[in-house]
Amino acid sequence: MKKVTLISAVLVLTICSSAQEKWHPFSNIPDFGHAFELCWQLNEVAEVSSGLLGLRAGLTYNTHFATGVSFKWSLNEIEPPTEIDKDVFMNIAFTSAYFEYTFNPSKTFHITIPIDIGAGDVNMEPKGGGQNALLFPYGESYFFYTEPGIMTEINLAERVRLNVGITYVWVPKLEYRAANAENVSGLCPKIGIKYGRFH
Repeated sequence: MKKVTLISAVLVLTICSSAQEKWHPFSNIPDFGHAFELCWQLNEVAEVSSGLLGLRAGLTYNTHFATGVSFKWSLNEIEPPTEIDKDVFMNIAFTSAYFEYTFNPSKTFHITIPIDIGAGDVNMEPKGGGQNALLFPYGESYFFYTEPGIMTEINLAERVRLNVGITYVWVPKLEYRAANAENVSGLCPKIGIKYGRFH
């Protein structure tokens, strides 16, 4: 009986020692990379075509996944045809967290599925700014949005990728001047260039 107890104790100690050698507090953390993207997309806002410039920054991991933050804003003055006050123009901006999954990222041509979830901001500004802005009465409106998409990506170099595709902006609720949920939601062609360590 003593021999059995001794052998059992030795086995337990050996297993514990082996487990301690292999495991440490950071052993299961993925090998993170990073990615930065400059992108441009075309949105329909209040029946007017608007070009948006965007910046994205995030972490990549396990080759296929990426997550980060995104910010994009309108480049042109949006002048809705139904706006009564002809001395103002509209701006729109989107801020979100994003998640991406990439199929076959090692291939030259591959597909990436992104989804953005965040908040938008739409406001009116007086044409010319200056003193008019001090007494401006229209304020701004915030709204929730989500934006899934599908992108074709091309590996131009080890750290550079070009992507082209289409997204869909979905706004469930918005009522501000000429802008509403229906005329801000819609399909958006998009192009971007990424730089980073993707693997």
